[in-house]
Amino acid sequence: MTAIRLHGVIAPMVTPMHPDETVDETSARRLVRALLSAETDGLWLLGTSGEFAALDTAERTRLVEVVCDEVAGRVPVVVNVSQPGTALAIRTGRDAIRAGADALAATPPFYYPHSPMEIDGHYRALKDAHADVPLFAYNIPQNVRPALEAAGVVALAADGVLQGIKDSQNDLQWFRRVADRTREVVGPDGFAMLLGTRTLVDVAADVGAHGVVPAMANVAPSACRRAFFNPGDQTRADVDTISAYEQLTAHAVATSVNATAICAVKTALWHWGIIASPQVSAPLRAPQGDALQALLTALSALAPLTNPDGSS
Repeated sequence: MTAIRLHGVIAPMVTPMHPDETVDETSARRLVRALLSAETDGLWLLGTSGEFAALDTAERTRLVEVVCDEVAGRVPVVVNVSQPGTALAIRTGRDAIRAGADALAATPPFYYPHSPMEIDGHYRALKDAHADVPLFAYNIPQNVRPALEAAGVVALAADGVLQGIKDSQNDLQWFRRVADRTREVVGPDGFAMLLGTRTLVDVAADVGAHGVVPAMANVAPSACRRAFFNPGDQTRADVDTISAYEQLTAHAVATSVNATAICAVKTALWHWGIIASPQVSAPLRAPQGDALQALLTALSALAPLTNPDGSS
């Protein structure tokens, strides 16, 4: 199996879109360059922030191709291949690998309330089909039910099926339990514990995280890195910066916490000229009218992500 080390801040990259909701390749490349310039430690594609559930196979594959070409091996690229069925996930994984993915990630299969045995079989089949590629679990029970059981994750880690997990439920007790148990069965660095939180970056290492995958790394990657690697009073300003970006979500009119973050982040990147449009996938809606003006006013008080084309 190809070795891959996920550590530090992994940006769950948003997917730049044209108004017709197809992938904006030029903007995607520009965003990749901006994130790498900020020393982001890796990219996580087609996750919740990447709106994977709204993209068809061709658009998913094209995004992976473009990003992997632009990255050119400088940082690991993990691609979420979540699907409601095992065969679909295997095929999506095959497409991602062909497009250049360094590793795969997957939620439990969704729609049906699957049993722990079914979830276990899903991950084992996905790993069997792509044995040479690292596989990460993606636990986000607020969107995909049921939640992964700690014992099940540890068993899959012990058997070499999973090489890590991104846990986005913000249950730090659960996260610490899995971190402690996987450390016992595969060693301190044998299983990558990634905390998928937007704001708890500075406490991640304290609960056993090797890295974080915060949506706010799309707009404040440098602050996220400093907060993760240097937790404590000296990073208070960085934590405040991350929280200030999180507060932008109040100006995004959407149906869920996840959706407001996507809308706010895309609007910020568009305002800075890094992506050409704040387009999100319907039925999500980018801020408009008074909400847009309020968001832009709030943005004016924050340091922008540097535009690699020379402006900000």
